Amino acid sequence: MWGTMPRARLMARKYPILGAYIARIELPDGDEPLVEKTLGREHYTVWGEPHALLESVAKLFTVPR
Repeated sequence: MWGTMPRARLMARKYPILGAYIARIELPDGDEPLVEKTLGREHYTVWGEPHALLESVAKLFTVPR
């Protein structure tokens, strides 16, 4: 997961295998899901129940190619 839309767009263009969409999610306050800063600049790893993460999707954007 990327911390900003510009970074998400950049990585999606650089690695088309990631897919044709970017999902903006709005995570609830509290213990779930767990979010940690990982890997490189603006990269986060998110652990949680798949259905809860899916319910957190606020908007989908098409990746400009």
